[in-house]
Amino acid sequence: MAEDPGVSEVVRQLDKACREAGFFYVKGHGIPDSLLKEEDTEKIGVNLTNGMPDMQEAIDIYKEVKEEMYGALGKLLEGQNQCGSHTDYGLLGLLNQDDDITALQVRNLSGEWISAPPIPGTFVCNIGDMLKILSNGLYDSTLHSVINNSPRYRVCVAYFYETNFDTAIEPLETCIQNTAGRAKKFERAVYGEHLVSKVLANIRL
Repeated sequence: MAEDPGVSEVVRQLDKACREAGFFYVKGHGIPDSLLKEEDTEKIGVNLTNGMPDMQEAIDIYKEVKEEMYGALGKLLEGQNQCGSHTDYGLLGLLNQDDDITALQVRNLSGEWISAPPIPGTFVCNIGDMLKILSNGLYDSTLHSVINNSPRYRVCVAYFYETNFDTAIEPLETCIQNTAGRAKKFERAVYGEHLVSKVLANIRL
C-alpha cells in the first residue's frame, strides 16, 4: 500500500496540512451522508446525566438554554458554562458540524482567527496536544473557539481519538531527527494528568 501513488499523495497532503495549518477537512471517508445527518437520541434540553458533569466527555453538562446564555451574537464564547479558546487534549479531534451555521474559528500560523465553515459531507480534523508532543512540534495543535452568530441551536458531534488515560507520551525519535537542530522539544507527559489540568483550566462552571 505504501507504494501506491494515490496513497502516497494522500499521505503527502495530510503531512502538509498538519505542518502548515494544524486542521483540515476530511472527505471521502465512506460514512453515508444519511448517517451523518441522523439525529442523536440525546436531544438538546434532555438531561441524561441529571445535571452532573460527564467525565467521559468532560464538558457534557446539560442545562436549560436561556437567552444570551452564550453571549451576544458574533462574540467569542468565553463566558460561564462553556469552553474558551483551547487546543484539543488528545491525538486527533473529528467534528461533524451543522451544515448551515458557521461558528467554529481556528487561529492560523499568522495568529489570525479564521472561520472554518461547514462543508457538507466532511469532518473537520484538529490536531491535539499529544500528537504535537509525539511529532516533537512538527505538527502543532490547533487553537480554536466558537462564535455565537446564530439565534438557532447549533449541534455538532465531536469524536476525540486519544490514548489511554495512563499512557506516557514523548517525542518519537524519527520526529526528533526531522526537527531543526535535532533537539527534543518536549518532555515525557502522562495523558491523564495533561487532560485533567487542561479541563480544569478551560472549563468554566
